[in-house]
Amino acid sequence: AEFFHGLSSSEIRETCKEWYDDKAGAILGESEPLPPDEPQEEEDHEAEMPEFPDPADLHPSEDPADAAPLQFVDILLKLGLASPALTILEPVAGFPILTERSLQSERVTIQKTKAYMLQRRFEDGARELTAMLQKGDRHRDAWYLMGECLYQIGNMQDAASAFETGSAFLLAAADPVPALRLGTCYLHLGRWKEAHQKLNESIEIRPTALAWQGVGMALYRSGELARACEALQEANYFDPENAQVWANLAMVCCRQGPEQTYLAKQSYRFAMARQHQLPFEMLVELGRVLLYQSELSVDQASVTALTVAEEGGAAAEHAVAFAAEAEQCLIQALKRQDSGEAHEILGDAYAMQLKPQLAVEEWRLCIAFYAADPPSRERVFQKSQEAVTRKIHDPDLLEALNVDVSLAEQRHQEQLESEMEDAHVEEEPVADVEDPES
Repeated sequence: AEFFHGLSSSEIRETCKEWYDDKAGAILGESEPLPPDEPQEEEDHEAEMPEFPDPADLHPSEDPADAAPLQFVDILLKLGLASPALTILEPVAGFPILTERSLQSERVTIQKTKAYMLQRRFEDGARELTAMLQKGDRHRDAWYLMGECLYQIGNMQDAASAFETGSAFLLAAADPVPALRLGTCYLHLGRWKEAHQKLNESIEIRPTALAWQGVGMALYRSGELARACEALQEANYFDPENAQVWANLAMVCCRQGPEQTYLAKQSYRFAMARQHQLPFEMLVELGRVLLYQSELSVDQASVTALTVAEEGGAAAEHAVAFAAEAEQCLIQALKRQDSGEAHEILGDAYAMQLKPQLAVEEWRLCIAFYAADPPSRERVFQKSQEAVTRKIHDPDLLEALNVDVSLAEQRHQEQLESEMEDAHVEEEPVADVEDPES
């Protein structure tokens, strides 16, 4: 400290350097001086770097000169006015409103897609987005719109893939619709656990009746009836006028056993009071579940249900508890669309209520629908034959039943022969036609 006292910082550094040069060799040991550093060749880093595409090619932007008309298009789309928006976005021969740069931009593609969706032209919207995403797929909103278009078309598999790609972007989700749509796609695909997870994500953002109904159906299909009932009651709280929620609640309560019979019947009445909201498929499913009180298909549950009903006792009383409700449900379904399954279930409902004549009439009608399905046709014939033989005792009706089966078999054979002829014609090579001049 006394040695360095009064020295400046530069003098201290110089003194230390001199001391090191004089004493370092004696302290550390003599050694040969290090060779001078060899000059290194500069590496050509530019040659090793990959060539990235131009961002303007991946995400083309609009022309700044078109800012005003494009803002006007945004206003039109918010108001739901698709036709005037497309008047601006779609170029007219000789009278383009937007420049070519804007017409090729992502913003205009998104706007056109939204306009097509307002007009329910979902195929056109999907076509626009496909061309855009082939250039650059890093666009979350485009994937969500693509998923919505495919969802509305009914392509659930590709819609789910599009929503999954959009959800992969690490951005905080503020809109519950993508998770809701993806969960609904999973429901249609039978992926109950994934549907439950995604629909819960939608509920965490914003609870809705549709999301709670989806959770209830995912739990119902998974066999968790008590939790499914709770979820559907939540959906009913958000939308008490929704007939589909009431119908699903009726099916779940019916499956839970006699202790939920009252709630099942009340839910059924509320659903049928708004039956115009129920699609044909849901009416048939509601009638099937109410009648058989299970998720089994007709070919698995029909014979068993009829046997239990004939045996009598407490089990039979519970088995026929919803036969009248199922009958009314299927009658309304058949007013909308003819179906062999609906006729068969309605015939079973009549049989459980000890109305064999009406049951056989419905079964005869469904034999024609089962012409191309021999196992189902044979099942219905056996039920009809047993009812005619044991309860109706009408030889003419039995003969008519045999005729129905023979006609169905004949129609099935004709259809098979026609398909074989068509396949044979397609396999035959087309003969080369000789040129008359040659």
